[in-house]
Amino acid sequence: MTDRIPERSTQYVAYTFKDNAGAVVQPNSGRYRIDDLTTGRQVRGWTTISGVQGTGTVTLTAADTAIVNRVNTLERRLVQVEGTYGVDDKARDTIEMEIERVSGSGD
Repeated sequence: MTDRIPERSTQYVAYTFKDNAGAVVQPNSGRYRIDDLTTGRQVRGWTTISGVQGTGTVTLTAADTAIVNRVNTLERRLVQVEGTYGVDDKARDTIEMEIERVSGSGD
């Protein structure tokens, strides 16, 4: 089930990096990006995660959860989180959510 959240609200998105055997891995580096699937627009480009761990959270700001196209009452967001471990191995996690327009929140 996809989480539905009110627009312009801070959100804490949990991620887990796993290897191909399903074990949690400790990455050397991590980054995330946010895309709006409804409009096809990038909301946030690749952003470094400081202090990255095998499991953790990234914080989405009010700007990250703002409705991109004001005619929409609902927009779908995709958060992609990527960690690099080993020599050149990558682990990814993706989280999808729906942003719901709230009447009076910047119209």
